[in-house]
Amino acid sequence: MDKGRQGAGGEPWLPTGGLALRRAVEELSGTSLLKAILELPNARQVVEEMAPTDLFWIVKKIGEEDSSQLLEMASTEQWQHLVDLEGWSRDRVHLDAVRAWLKRLQAADAERLALWLLQEGDLLARFFLGRLLDVTLRDHDTDEVPAGFFSLDGV
Repeated sequence: MDKGRQGAGGEPWLPTGGLALRRAVEELSGTSLLKAILELPNARQVVEEMAPTDLFWIVKKIGEEDSSQLLEMASTEQWQHLVDLEGWSRDRVHLDAVRAWLKRLQAADAERLALWLLQEGDLLARFFLGRLLDVTLRDHDTDEVPAGFFSLDGV
């Protein structure tokens, strides 16, 4: 592949699907791949139209922590697929993997992540938080919060 190749209008060249995209992912470095995608005049549309599995491997190639800009452009359906790919193994949830993906999505677009978790991702949010949080009722006769807990209102 010609790494300096450009499209007809001088824009960066990047195949947008299928086998050609997979070859580009294999041949370009993560940095070059990210740059090629971000320089496309229709980058958001290209990312949104990627097959979720292609997006997953592109994120892996670029590096999960360096992919915030791509994740910000991805659809919530793609987000769900990314979380599912590493977050589940058969019927088992890998909380560390889910936590890592939620952290990446938060870095990409915290407001949209919150809306997604309250709407389409509500089952994931409830399951995830249910595994991580331990909610306890404190005794109202004392002002003390049990050791290891905190109160949102500080009382």
